[in-house]
Amino acid sequence: MSDLKMTVRKLDRQTKGDLKDLKLSVNKLDQKTTDDLSGLKLAFNKSDQKTTDDLPDLKLAFNKLEKKTTDDLSDLKLSVSKLDTKIAGIQANVSDWIHRQQKVKEDVSAKLVENEKVVNNVAASVTQLTKSGLEREKILQRLEKLEDNMKNKQDKPEKERAPIRLPATCPGGYRKYREVCYKAFDVKKTFSESSETCRADGGTLAMPRDAGIDDFLVSLMNQKFDFWIGLHDKRQEGKWEWIDGTALGTGYNRWRSGKPYNFWGNEYCALYYKLRSSLLQASNRTPIYGKRPRLQS
Repeated sequence: MSDLKMTVRKLDRQTKGDLKDLKLSVNKLDQKTTDDLSGLKLAFNKSDQKTTDDLPDLKLAFNKLEKKTTDDLSDLKLSVSKLDTKIAGIQANVSDWIHRQQKVKEDVSAKLVENEKVVNNVAASVTQLTKSGLEREKILQRLEKLEDNMKNKQDKPEKERAPIRLPATCPGGYRKYREVCYKAFDVKKTFSESSETCRADGGTLAMPRDAGIDDFLVSLMNQKFDFWIGLHDKRQEGKWEWIDGTALGTGYNRWRSGKPYNFWGNEYCALYYKLRSSLLQASNRTPIYGKRPRLQS
């Protein structure tokens, strides 16, 4: 029991000592807190003063920012308005383009229909030409046979030749001279082409064997053009003969002064010279503009 009391007393003394130290620590802490609070109040007062000093600058900066925002907003509205106008223009252009494309499409469709009609017409023409090809072939065969007969007649003596049957009247476009029909054509052809054309028309190139026929043919001439006659030396250079195979001989001719003269080495066919109505030479391959008198036999 005595030991317990002694222990309690020691504990009481120790507790009192600790309590005293605790109070001392609390007093020190209270003093420090008071000092810190005073410092905090002083710092707050300084901060409040700085805030008061900065407030005018802040208001000025805010006003500037507000004005800039207002100006930027006005510019933005103007830009939006311009953009709306541009978009409207683009929409109008797009509408116009769509309209033009539609028009092009319609035109192409119409052209296709037209081309289809043309193709159908061409096909029909080809069919018709194919059908007429046999008839043309028959005509060519008859012409070849006629040419052979004419050559056979030329080989016979004059007395053995059958008389030429002359037409009672001339076909349309022809003019008669001495019971022979002549016609002038404004075309551009070579000598051979002209000869073939005359033969297809039932005659030959004209053969002015005397002054009368010569003058008549000259009267048909358009003085702006040259034109072929049925005279050539294609078989033998310098040996001129008419288209029917008979020789020119030394009879009537109307050669221009200095002609015939094969200047280019390939001039085998005779033509009327447009300016002086005299005979010249030209290549068989030379296309001549003007009138080609034809003999309708």
